[in-house]
Amino acid sequence: MREHIGRSRPAEGVFIFRGQPTIVFLTVCAERREPALANSRVHGALIDAWRVANAWHVGYYVVMVVIAVAMIWPETRKIGALDKSLR
Repeated sequence: MREHIGRSRPAEGVFIFRGQPTIVFLTVCAERREPALANSRVHGALIDAWRVANAWHVGYYVVMVVIAVAMIWPETRKIGALDKSLR
C-alpha cells in the first residue's frame, strides 16, 4: 500500500473569512509527472468526484497531460464544519 503523500488540508495561505469570497487556484500534478491526466477516463472520474463533493465547488478548470488546474471555493452553508477541519 502506498504511503499518503498528499495534503489533508489546504496549503498555507488559504484563508477563509466569513462574509468575504474565498477562491482557491488549485493545481494538481500527476505522480512522477507521467502523462496520464488528459484522457476521457480521468476527466469522467473528476466530474463524478466533483458531483458528489459537498465541501468545495469547482468552477473553471483545465486538465492537461500532466497537470490539472481549477478555481474552487468552499460551500458557504458548511463553512463552520470547514473551519474546524482546517485547524
